Amino acid sequence: MNFTIKLALKHILSSKIQSLLVISAVALGVLVIIFIPAINDGFYNELLDKTINTSPHLNIERYEDTGEITTLKVIDDKWFLNKDKTTLKDRRIQSYPSVIKNIKDIEGIMGASPIVVNSGTLINGEKKLNVQYNGVLYPEHQDVVDINKDLVIGSYKKLNPDGIAISRKIAEKLRLEYNDTVVLATSDSSKTLKVVALYDSGFVSKDNSTVYVALSTAQNLSNIGHQVDSVGVKIKDPWHIESIATQITYATGFEVKTWKDDNESLLSEIQSFTYVMFLINLTIMMAVAAGVLGIMIILINSKYKQIGMLKALGVTSKGVMKIFVLEGFLLSFFGALVGSILATLLIHYYNSNPIPISENYGVTDLKGVYKLSIYLQGIILAFFSGCFAAFIPSYFASKIDPAEVLKST
Repeated sequence: MNFTIKLALKHILSSKIQSLLVISAVALGVLVIIFIPAINDGFYNELLDKTINTSPHLNIERYEDTGEITTLKVIDDKWFLNKDKTTLKDRRIQSYPSVIKNIKDIEGIMGASPIVVNSGTLINGEKKLNVQYNGVLYPEHQDVVDINKDLVIGSYKKLNPDGIAISRKIAEKLRLEYNDTVVLATSDSSKTLKVVALYDSGFVSKDNSTVYVALSTAQNLSNIGHQVDSVGVKIKDPWHIESIATQITYATGFEVKTWKDDNESLLSEIQSFTYVMFLINLTIMMAVAAGVLGIMIILINSKYKQIGMLKALGVTSKGVMKIFVLEGFLLSFFGALVGSILATLLIHYYNSNPIPISENYGVTDLKGVYKLSIYLQGIILAFFSGCFAAFIPSYFASKIDPAEVLKST
């Protein structure tokens, strides 16, 4: 065994209390650094999964024709020509089959389906509720959004021109049951529909206001003929969606809006929180390093005579530093190992007994994830703090004059 390693291990074993304190401090820091981000990442991963998979990954949308209107303005008795962009006409997609045909050969697209979205009022006797009705084709829409996974009772196969699918929350508010009839009214029309399915997505905002009807029913209620508001598209890799969105724009000429566009604030919040968590973790390890530094100073001071003897026997100042930095490294290693094991056990226990949270985000159970990057972050910070804390006192230890030590003995 290398002399430096042998001596470092001997020092560690001969100062058991100080060594255990260092290992405990590092282990506690690593435990916190791993556990808190694991829970946080678990929440955001579940939230993003719900967000991505409960709506189309991107929508080929209706667009607006714009033009310029030139007006004259007087400012300080001077005339100016002013050109304003203004919306001339709001248009929908006229022929969705041709749009779907134009994008079918784009690699990465897994499904496409037309959608009509509008607002209406559900009426059951004296009870009324303002809702958003989505007109869809089934089973085509199932290829874009897995609506069957939220199904409680009934079947979307029955979503014919006289059928409607509503959430359990809407059913409770209007005192409706499966197979009951309800009136869906708009400013243009109204229709009596039969409840053919009840769903529960877990998203409060969606469950409180969204219903599904057949595409033809939505077109008739909106009085738009055979037009649709958008074509929803599902792609294989929703995280790398920009290139496909560009290809679709070139292929169709329509505007494309992705799930990232709709969730900019959420993605920004996750990025900001990740940065904040790193700063918090860094602060934790700085506090741990301060504790380790204090313990290492005490440990090295207790070895004052031994250090002098080592230097008298020919060990260089660099060799002395290596011994104590290696001690810090070994203590940090054992601390990181213990902390990682404890964090894993704590995450496992927490996942077995998750804390229920609000359903507002569609996530009901907060669970942690076992993520390699989180573990590596904790371990690297532990090594850095341990070695840094050991370096400072080892530097001063290397400056000890062996002659002065021998005089004092």
